[in-house]
Amino acid sequence: MNMFKQRGFTLIEMMIVVVMVLIVMGIIARVVGGVPGDSKVSWGVNGMTESRCIEGYKFIVSQDGSARQILDEFGKGARCEKLSTPGGM
Repeated sequence: MNMFKQRGFTLIEMMIVVVMVLIVMGIIARVVGGVPGDSKVSWGVNGMTESRCIEGYKFIVSQDGSARQILDEFGKGARCEKLSTPGGM
């Protein structure tokens, strides 16, 4: 009887562990990544855009770094919403 004793992980087990670690790291990166409401990234037909709050006004920053101001229904600059602090009124 030639019984082999397994030492270490098989390739498939190692790949499953790596994928699970990457998924957990991705979730943690999104949670810790920034202040909620301060910056939002979206992907569209023209590439990546990001909405930012710059000096109290909303801007769209495109992939090449150019910024355009977001206007409200009256054609004025849209103000950023103030986030309420937990427990505050």
